[in-house]
Amino acid sequence: MKRAARHIYGHFLISNIKIYEYLNKSLHAKTSIIDGIYSSIGSFNLDKWSACRNLEINIGILDEKIAKKLKKQFNIDLKYAKKISLNLWMKRSLVQKLFDWLAYQIMSL
Repeated sequence: MKRAARHIYGHFLISNIKIYEYLNKSLHAKTSIIDGIYSSIGSFNLDKWSACRNLEINIGILDEKIAKKLKKQFNIDLKYAKKISLNLWMKRSLVQKLFDWLAYQIMSL
């Protein structure tokens, strides 16, 4: 999955979206915080597999205290992540680009 994701990083990086790869252990949960009061926590991905095939779920929480705790945890997790820049992404070797492309093609089936 990581290789497949790397294949499309450029689309996001060109749009000034920041990408960080978590280097510690696997982190499957997705969290979002909106306006410091609404939070979403879960495993749902924005893809056809989560929507149609996988048993994924998210929960929405309207609580400022929870939002603050999630933001604090995100900043802790960010210390164990590597920021991917457009320049770094473009400097991947031809072999890395090929593996990323191939992984993306397989995951798109």
